[in-house]
Amino acid sequence: MHWVCLSSIFICFMSFLLSRYYHLFSPKVLPQSSKAMSTAAQFAFRVQDSQTPVFFWSHGGPTFMYPEEEFGGDRGAFKKVKEIGKIIKEEIRPDFLIVVSAHWQSKGPDLVEVGYSSESLSSKSKKLSSEENELIYDFYGFPDHMYREQFHSVGSQELAQHISQTLGDGGLKSKVVKRGIDHGVWVPFKVAFTDSKSQDSGVYDVDFPLVQVSLTSSSNFDVHFKLGQLLAPYRKLNGLIVCSGMSVHNLRDIGLSMGYPGKVMPYAEPFNKVVSNIVSTGTRNTLLGKFEELETNPELKKLYAASHPTVEHFLPLVVGAGAALDDKGEVLYSNSAYSLGWGMFKWGK
Repeated sequence: MHWVCLSSIFICFMSFLLSRYYHLFSPKVLPQSSKAMSTAAQFAFRVQDSQTPVFFWSHGGPTFMYPEEEFGGDRGAFKKVKEIGKIIKEEIRPDFLIVVSAHWQSKGPDLVEVGYSSESLSSKSKKLSSEENELIYDFYGFPDHMYREQFHSVGSQELAQHISQTLGDGGLKSKVVKRGIDHGVWVPFKVAFTDSKSQDSGVYDVDFPLVQVSLTSSSNFDVHFKLGQLLAPYRKLNGLIVCSGMSVHNLRDIGLSMGYPGKVMPYAEPFNKVVSNIVSTGTRNTLLGKFEELETNPELKKLYAASHPTVEHFLPLVVGAGAALDDKGEVLYSNSAYSLGWGMFKWGK
């Protein structure tokens, strides 16, 4: 009798905890209009036993959205991103997507900003509703038609606030800011989730909320690995994490590369192999140390400095590795051209 009583109390207590957990992790849906409302209305946290994978892809330049463009693009990478997009839409089917791009660094070494745009910030972005993510055309001197390209996705203020709170609770400074999504997000997403043939589909290109999270202003691996770890719990809430950068990114040497065999700088392929080895052999306990070797091992340090004179395109990979937790890394694609590396990686199933 005493055992039955204790069992009943335990069951009631666990039921209370589960209901409380669901309440804490279930944001309210904000009032929205027409299509945006139906898109965002699908958003709710769902606790799962399994977790979604983590992706890192190399996004190239804005011309990456055109498969026939050699400069700033890569046909193999274009095809692989399309394949990943199909897997995301048809197999993973996330409830929301968190993306970290090389093109957004905050103004503080331990500050992470989370974006949400509820108003039109640019006349170039043809929003279907006030809740749509604004497009940032953060590239210059390209043909006019590229500034008419559209990608339609809905943001979520509730999700942005939740992520910011999670990061703050984990020891990072964080705040929600008004900001659209940059070309490191919308260009590869346009490749992944649309037919890539029309400038503007006129409808939402994804049916789940999308929120962009910044890097910090620091080049520190530790803080960005920690950022990934703090984002990792969203994987069990059916959220997908995509990190967008380049495995090799040295724009200064693009012209110089024309004089080398195969038009490839001599450091590009070796560093791509180093990165692929880190991803495929690293574990939860060794990944951060392997990244830090790039700054302490003299030979690797030289290779890293040549491949990334500035580190913003490498740091999203570190975030992705942090979010991987115990999942094994896999190389999906790797290529080198000019002074660029097109590595694409996945952690988890």
